[in-house]
Amino acid sequence: MRRGVITGGFFCVVGAIAAQLMPGQAAPLPSPAERFLEPLRRVEATLRSQDDPASAPDRLTASDIRSQLFRLEVLFNIYSRHYGNEFERNRRLIKEFEDAVGAYAYSREMIDFAHQRGASPAKLEELRRRQREASHRFSGFLSSREWLTPGLPAIERLKRDLQDARWMSYEEDRAMVLNEIARDFQKINDTAWDMNQLERGIHDLRKELRWFPYEVKALGGLIQVSDAMSCTLRGPRGSARIEGKYGAPLATGNEPSPCAIPACVYNGVAKLVSDLGNIKDEGQGGEAIDGGHGDRQLYAEAHRLYKEMRDTNLLPALVESLQSCVR
Repeated sequence: MRRGVITGGFFCVVGAIAAQLMPGQAAPLPSPAERFLEPLRRVEATLRSQDDPASAPDRLTASDIRSQLFRLEVLFNIYSRHYGNEFERNRRLIKEFEDAVGAYAYSREMIDFAHQRGASPAKLEELRRRQREASHRFSGFLSSREWLTPGLPAIERLKRDLQDARWMSYEEDRAMVLNEIARDFQKINDTAWDMNQLERGIHDLRKELRWFPYEVKALGGLIQVSDAMSCTLRGPRGSARIEGKYGAPLATGNEPSPCAIPACVYNGVAKLVSDLGNIKDEGQGGEAIDGGHGDRQLYAEAHRLYKEMRDTNLLPALVESLQSCVR
């Protein structure tokens, strides 16, 4: 394994930390491995609660396991750039699991969407058949990848890899994480996104932007949203506070040196993710049900949102906020 540089000599042994913490309790001082603990603990608890393999696809889809998997994917995505092949392998495994949950959830959502659109009985039956096939594939995936086999071998392997890693010091870890996120969003800003393309434009931009709300949550307080900071956007002063899955988490007191960013910047990104997601869902649903190529008004709205993102300087403001914390 390619190791992170160690200065200050602190290692984080996952098993030792987990043994000292009650479920849901935060560690008093952060270290890189601790960032992985809460979502991994929640995924493990959800998997251990599955006592009926036949109902597992529906129960897992109804749980919050997908959001916890995405938090883990976010962390492995950042840390694999500095911790090597094992972390990259784990990122791919977690993404595969998250994609499997998403694929089955999509098969269920299409049935609901078809009902709302007044689809024909033949179309509804076709979608139900696809859902049954998706359930069968999901069950096979859970077994073949050892997520639901006795002893949860996949979870145990993740724990061992985290325990065996040689972690950076807190100061180096903080700088690495903030710089990596800033670089990612600079690349997003430098890319020209085609708002006339549902999948290769609107959906892809939304997927890239969606990393940020999940990064803020997954990092457990390293990045904190401040209502007291002056708004650094041009023109309109951002969006109201976003609630729900993209809402900013409450600040914790566990980080010795959190990076504060203006609330208008965070909320602007989160609202854009949510709005583009609504366009994507409506467009994909329409194509799946009636074979159409999307509502022209949806694309007009996507263009408006994209122009607003550029006009307000949203992503450069985010990059500057992150970079200012490590100068």
